[in-house]
Amino acid sequence: MFFGLFLYIFKNMKTYILILLYFFTCEAHALKLEKSTMNISGRASMPMSINRHDEFHLSLDLAPRFGIFLIDNLEFGTEIFTQINYIHNQQEKQVSTPIKWGVASEVVYYFDTPTIIKPYLGAGLGMRITDWNILTISLTYKIPLGMLIALEKNFALDVGLAFTGFSSFRSLGEKFEISPGFLGFRYFF
Repeated sequence: MFFGLFLYIFKNMKTYILILLYFFTCEAHALKLEKSTMNISGRASMPMSINRHDEFHLSLDLAPRFGIFLIDNLEFGTEIFTQINYIHNQQEKQVSTPIKWGVASEVVYYFDTPTIIKPYLGAGLGMRITDWNILTISLTYKIPLGMLIALEKNFALDVGLAFTGFSSFRSLGEKFEISPGFLGFRYFF
């Protein structure tokens, strides 16, 4: 199944490159990325994994977000994130559905380009609660990397990756994740 999906994407790579070239050469909509501009947005992603213990893990990550530009092209944002999990362990015949949530703040820089695509890079820090039974709290740090694609003068598609790390206060173990990508929308006002 995964190999078939990979082949499908690889075969259609030329189409994806042509679409990306179209976006880079379009006349730009004027996104307001100036001081005091605010935005609200939401992101979603759906990571999936299978580990060596025959454990299937599917998640739905949702993150509503608010941001304000401190200076032109530099934004301070805050998000509340929720992760709804479905974990199926085939060896032990167990299914669990833990919910994780947290809050994070980030600083993001948007590169000024003359096209409708505005690439960005940021850094964030926050807190995540991963288990209500034993109350596991983790320090969360992330590096979002993505691009805004202007659809209108104050509305944009948000596409990117988030390199995320977790460090638990309860144990010294650290975990680092790369999301499969996220998709969202932003409204500027």
